Amino acid sequence: MERQDFDIGSGILRPTIKKGVIYVLVFLLALHVTPSLYVNSSLLSKFIGEEKVGLIFTISSILVLGSYLFIKRVLRKIGNYRVFMSMLAVDFLSSAVMAAVLLINSAHIEAFFISAFVICYVSRVLMILNLDIFLESQSADAETGGIRGFYLTSLNLAYVIGPLFGGLLIMEHLGPVPGVTGIAPVYIWASLLLIPMALIARKYLRPFVDGNYQKSGVFETLRKISYNFDLVKICGSSFVLNFFYSWMIIYMPIFLHSIGFSLSQVVSIVGIALIPFVLLQALAGKVADKILGEKELMTAGFIVAGLATLAISFIGSGSFWVWAGILFTTRIGACVVEIMNETYLFKKINANDVDILSLYRAIGESAYLIAPVIASIFLVFVIDIKYLFVALGIITLYGIRFSLTLKDTR
Repeated sequence: MERQDFDIGSGILRPTIKKGVIYVLVFLLALHVTPSLYVNSSLLSKFIGEEKVGLIFTISSILVLGSYLFIKRVLRKIGNYRVFMSMLAVDFLSSAVMAAVLLINSAHIEAFFISAFVICYVSRVLMILNLDIFLESQSADAETGGIRGFYLTSLNLAYVIGPLFGGLLIMEHLGPVPGVTGIAPVYIWASLLLIPMALIARKYLRPFVDGNYQKSGVFETLRKISYNFDLVKICGSSFVLNFFYSWMIIYMPIFLHSIGFSLSQVVSIVGIALIPFVLLQALAGKVADKILGEKELMTAGFIVAGLATLAISFIGSGSFWVWAGILFTTRIGACVVEIMNETYLFKKINANDVDILSLYRAIGESAYLIAPVIASIFLVFVIDIKYLFVALGIITLYGIRFSLTLKDTR
């Protein structure tokens, strides 16, 4: 009989899941999401106008926040593995619907596409939470920075490859609706990639034994976090970072498209800009574990991301490489802040603290709800979309308020 290893760090006999399996799954999940990530907002703007795009993301975020409130109850009832597989199936069907309606060019294409997009959005966010739980059950605090660094590097490698691959998949002049029908291959790819994910998960994640998920309500969890000022600060840092991501994901593709770049060029620019997430995050996580604390690196990250974002509004060049370079710089700062947030949080919690993890993710997700609303109001009073990035730069720099007062875990 094959020897079975167990993780007893949390006091629960839990079959060991190889971390490499989780790294592969998060890579595939991100590779499933990213080819369309920077196409979605431009495509939605074709259907409903750019001023209403933020509303779709806001509705999606409201549903995610609602899901976070109930996820712990569902985890206790059916377990993390079954929740993950259920969300994977929902995502598969929704991705297939998006591809089908783009190819068919239905008279009701907008309603079908938008509904499927919202469902996909929710299912993908919940799958990330599931993978967080799988990984945290196998992580020791002394190695958290390195483990989370490799995890995020696996995820972000796909964030680099995905947009570049998406640019190759897009055939902008295909079919009766140029710029719409030609995007269908991106969503076909997304649905097909979930098949190997399901096979890997079924083979390697099925033995997972769930921990004792705490029975605590939202207000009780809020009270628990509020007594730990460092967790409050890391939640604030997460909110600022996700606010940054929200505006970049929704409005940067629209802006780049408006100044003359094609959709395939936009996804290529974004793919290049995301390279720092692959090159720096694992290294930054190890540095936080062994040399510097999270506080110093997080502060530097906010400064770099904030100043580079401010600069976006004042660039007059139409050069592909100039725009790739400035977005590359913003992501140097963002990737360091992200790994410091993750490292700090997961050193403070364990796999049973789903209530804290869910609330942390919900606070980050709330930025995707609030940010589009603020941007929509801003765009009513400001004619040029480029000035959104002045505001975003200032908001990003505000993150320093949280990082400078953080107490390092070292």
